[in-house]
Amino acid sequence: MSAYNLQHNRFLAWAEKHKMPHLADLIEDRFHLEEILALCLLEQRKDSLALQSIWLVEKWTMYYKDHLKQSADFFIEHLGDIKNEGSLRISGNILINNYKVHGKTAFTPKQSETVIEYGFNWLTNSSTSVAVVANAVEILYLFSETNDWIKPELTDQIQHLLRQGTTPAIHSRANKFLKKLTAKKG
Repeated sequence: MSAYNLQHNRFLAWAEKHKMPHLADLIEDRFHLEEILALCLLEQRKDSLALQSIWLVEKWTMYYKDHLKQSADFFIEHLGDIKNEGSLRISGNILINNYKVHGKTAFTPKQSETVIEYGFNWLTNSSTSVAVVANAVEILYLFSETNDWIKPELTDQIQHLLRQGTTPAIHSRANKFLKKLTAKKG
């Protein structure tokens, strides 16, 4: 069973548990992406419909990559509206996947500017969750491939994180990308 099929079943079970059977209509015969994306912006709390929806979009776009760009465009436009850390983490995953699939053409210059700004904000905000910080490091690393000015700033921020002491997850991801950044210099 694919990750999408598993999440599809979880979404349906969640909808049934919360007495929202009408949600099945959005994904059964055909996937109504626009409507599911709109659900991603509803009340931002743990185990909310928004979180269930964004998980579904993430798995769906990993399975059906031709819709990845449309989903990434939506999340870039609404990054400021997403307050739940779980939803931000998943948005980051979608942005990372979009870059990995579409490369340098994944984002317009304006979108790139927005993602880079949010990435550095997530990276430098001490209240940002571990998973969002880890994704920020990877997102910024990907953008450093086409924006040389990011490399020294990202290197400094990663070194700062490591000096502060951090969780094993951030430590591992930060070291991985720090090695790649410093290897690029030499």
